[in-house]
Amino acid sequence: MTDLLCEKVVTIVIATFNSMHVLPKVLTAIKNQTIPFDSISVVLVDGGSTDGTVNYGESCGCKIVKNPRTEPVYAKYLGFLECETQFLVYLDHDEVFDNCECLRDQVDCAASTDSQIVLSSGYVNPKEGHAINNYINEYGDPFSRFVYNSSKEPERFITELKQKYTIIAENDHWMEVDFSVDRKLPLIELLAMGTMIDKKYFVKNFSDVVSVPENLPHLFYFFLSKKSRVAICKKHKLVHYSSESILSYLKKIEWRIKNNVHHAESTGASGFLMREKLMSSRESYLSKYKKFLFIPYSILIFPCVFDSLFLAITRRKLIYLIHAPLCVYTSAKIITNIIAKFLGFKPNLRSYDGKIEVKKND
Repeated sequence: MTDLLCEKVVTIVIATFNSMHVLPKVLTAIKNQTIPFDSISVVLVDGGSTDGTVNYGESCGCKIVKNPRTEPVYAKYLGFLECETQFLVYLDHDEVFDNCECLRDQVDCAASTDSQIVLSSGYVNPKEGHAINNYINEYGDPFSRFVYNSSKEPERFITELKQKYTIIAENDHWMEVDFSVDRKLPLIELLAMGTMIDKKYFVKNFSDVVSVPENLPHLFYFFLSKKSRVAICKKHKLVHYSSESILSYLKKIEWRIKNNVHHAESTGASGFLMREKLMSSRESYLSKYKKFLFIPYSILIFPCVFDSLFLAITRRKLIYLIHAPLCVYTSAKIITNIIAKFLGFKPNLRSYDGKIEVKKND
């Protein structure tokens, strides 16, 4: 085990915005880690909370940084700048460590494998949460399910990696995956899911990349231009309180679509558009054009209904039947926003919850 002294070893960055519904769980799980809390620096990058998030964070010993843009990617960029330790862990404000060994496993894994990226094994669902969390935690959204089909359910995530890529080393706690094989890359974003990165390595080797906020979600793909090995902590899971209702989830889908269609040069660059560009070298000819089939897949109904039934049966959960109506909803929003763009209408950039307008000069 790594000899952890009472000096700061890890910085945990959490983007917050009216987060009191789950932040106490998040911080309690951090304090319960077997790594001494004195060796952890917790930075809350807050987008203007009005529910007591900031006061609570301060009372728990967190450092508070203001996020004038409110949106989460910029918050994580500010957190990157604030980090003074070698290791930086990104948590969303609704992600809770599943057990008390998560951080220790990551630090020990980094030391044992010399890995600059250490992933968790994925998401588990809160027992008291809305059933829609099952679907969101596994695939994110229907468009991602169709284009990437990359599960973040721990057992499936690890199994898929073993089937598609080379495992360099493995023990009970972690495995090291080599992504150099010329196969389609999985959907991996380093700014969530409890991922730990070696900040010093990225600053030294990707200084131009990390100076642009919208590049941070794609660090995994930039990293692969120099190295190919990434570690995954097999017992490190996160309880993800991803959405409190289907309605709030639909708003998140709409927010993502508007950004990708209307704000491709700014916030949209942190999502699908840039990821598509960076992944293109490993895509087959057909895969490169798969995105254009999503709308026909949804409108024809039968294909997405078939997928809904398949998911519901294999997962043994009826909530997965929502995949088909979510596909139709997502396609409708894509079509209406493309038409609006064609007609010259451009909605203002708004915060993640849609309530606050984000000014360009923020």
